Amino acid sequence: MTKISSWTVMGCLLLSLAACHSQTKTSDKDIQLIDAKGLVALLNKSESQSSFGWLSGNSSKVTVVDVRPAVQYKAAHIPGAINIHLPDITSGDMRLSGSGALVVYAGGWNDYRSPAAAKKLIALGYKNIHDFRGGLEAWIADGQKTEGQAQVSD
Repeated sequence: MTKISSWTVMGCLLLSLAACHSQTKTSDKDIQLIDAKGLVALLNKSESQSSFGWLSGNSSKVTVVDVRPAVQYKAAHIPGAINIHLPDITSGDMRLSGSGALVVYAGGWNDYRSPAAAKKLIALGYKNIHDFRGGLEAWIADGQKTEGQAQVSD
């Protein structure tokens, strides 16, 4: 009986190690960085191709995701961005489906949430993830407009 128990324990241990190994590992090297000018260009390209994207069958849609809490998003955000707070990012989210590219951002240069969100999206199997480092702070510094209650860009 102890032989069976030992084999059972060994089998369970091997299965658990294999399960841990199969999880997607991500690092900063896996994240595509984008700055304000690059984001504007990506959005303009997406906008100009959206009317003809169906011809090629490729999705040119860019989804910009503000990963800050809703109260911060409501105060000010990048125009057209959707709000999915970092802890609420999940696989199969319909708001992210059909996107050719996902761009995540948070509050500023020292905000850990956008790189964490990019890594989480990669680990969940999403493709073509961009991290807009500097987030709203860099967007405003570049002279871009914002939406929301605060209207901080003028």
